[in-house]
Amino acid sequence: MQEAQRKPLAVGLLGQTSGSFYGQVEIHLRDYNTLDFIIRRRMYSNLPDVEFSMDNRDLGDVIDILTEAKKKLQDTLNVHYFRKLQPVPAKKDEKESGKPLIKPSEKKENGPPGCPNYLGYLATRPMDKPLPQECRVCPMVLECAMKVSRS
Repeated sequence: MQEAQRKPLAVGLLGQTSGSFYGQVEIHLRDYNTLDFIIRRRMYSNLPDVEFSMDNRDLGDVIDILTEAKKKLQDTLNVHYFRKLQPVPAKKDEKESGKPLIKPSEKKENGPPGCPNYLGYLATRPMDKPLPQECRVCPMVLECAMKVSRS
C-alpha cells in the first residue's frame, strides 16, 4: 500500500471504553474504490499490526455485520449475567430465620476508574432493576456481579 496516495478518513483507539488501550485503527481511502484498514497493535500490546483492504462499496455491509454482532454480544452477555445473578434458593432453616444464603460483601471496594458505583454493586442491586449502561461495558462486570461473602 502506497502511503502517499492514501487519504486518511478516520483514526481511533481501541479500548477507550474499558480504559485499557490496546490498539489504534486507521481507515484510509487509497483510491476511488479501495479502503485500507490498519490496526496498529505493536506499540500498545506487542501484537503484530494488521492491514487489509476492501472495496469501499462494502463498508455499509461491514458496518451492518458489526452492528449485528455487537447487538448479539450484548444480548448474550445480558442473558449470561442475569443467569449468574439469579437468587440461590435458601435452605429451609434459612428461610425461617430470614437470613439470605448469600449476602453482599461488607467491604465496598472501588470499581474501575470511571465507575459510579462500587465493586459488588451488581450483587446487591434488585433483580428487577435494569443493568446500568456503564456496567454493560465494564471489564469487571463479572467480578462485580459475583462479589459476595459467605457467612
